[in-house]
Amino acid sequence: MQLLILLAAGLTVVVVGLLAWRRAKRAAIPATGSFRVGPYWVERKLGEGGMGTVFEGRHDALGRRTAIKVIRPNVRDRDHEARFDREARLTSELSHPNTVAFYEYGRTDEGLRYYAMELVEGMTLSQLLKLEGPLPASRALNILRQVAASLAHAHAKGLVHRDIKPENIMLSHREGHPDWVKVLDFGLAKRLEGELILSSAGMQIGTPEFMAPEMIEGPLAVGPATDVYAVGVLAYCLLTGETPFQGRNLGEVLNAHRFEAPIPPSLKRIAALPLDLERVVMNCLKKSPRERYCDGFALLKALDACHCAPGAEQWSDEDAERWWLRSLRAAAPSKGEGGANCDARQRVTTPLREERRREGGVSSSCLS
Repeated sequence: MQLLILLAAGLTVVVVGLLAWRRAKRAAIPATGSFRVGPYWVERKLGEGGMGTVFEGRHDALGRRTAIKVIRPNVRDRDHEARFDREARLTSELSHPNTVAFYEYGRTDEGLRYYAMELVEGMTLSQLLKLEGPLPASRALNILRQVAASLAHAHAKGLVHRDIKPENIMLSHREGHPDWVKVLDFGLAKRLEGELILSSAGMQIGTPEFMAPEMIEGPLAVGPATDVYAVGVLAYCLLTGETPFQGRNLGEVLNAHRFEAPIPPSLKRIAALPLDLERVVMNCLKKSPRERYCDGFALLKALDACHCAPGAEQWSDEDAERWWLRSLRAAAPSKGEGGANCDARQRVTTPLREERRREGGVSSSCLS
């Protein structure tokens, strides 16, 4: 009798193990080829982060092209799944023309978590800086206004992004709207009140080159002005081609954020920079959050008051249209290729960029 009980127990363990193995195998992400995630056919990989992988797919019934983020197989533990669920929930609360649109969240029968969002075709600001180097002041101003508008909406909803950087901002061309901005990746977003911040042990929150002093000193001090600081670093990149604070190692970069005064961007660019725009950038980079614009709305109001006076580099809608037409023509994808959400337009080359290459250089410190 005892032998039968032991055999039955052993058989149960084997069956449960086989079922778990089959389920894990079915939930694994195929390395090549198309596969199905919920109601979506996944066609190709767009990019990968610390927790998730982003694919391009198509809704089976609607035919709508979509970006689909799934949690990576090697981080499917309780903590990462809770963070992924939280990221989807926070992203779903945002609805702004300059914020990537959220469509739906789901789990497959095999337990694979995913969420679907707007597929943005174009390039990141990091890719744009690699192509062009420092931008005309009026072009940078137009981009910064849209970033601030997205953050103003998030801040009004009680959310702080915490990871504004060139890689998380897409620039696209829409009919009648060249240089259209979409802010991506609210994966590190923090709710201002009433929510426990989930993070793994030893996890770094934010990107060092864009971290405000209060973010370095402790996560509890983070607020809307933290995003304002990151926009100041972003603006510095767009106007000079480099971040305001350099260092030989991580410690030196973080200490520079906390203690060093930034060199005014006008001293690091050849073209003239409007004084009112420079004042906005320098205010964003104040060490104390109390001395900066308090949130995205206040920053947007300050940027709206800026004017690119005669003598500064001008960038009109017509200039943007011509730039995008030339760029899209140069980067016209062959079959099976294309750019979206985090895909590079590496083949785009413009005369302006070539001229700057010949002149010796654009810093690569914020172009990675």
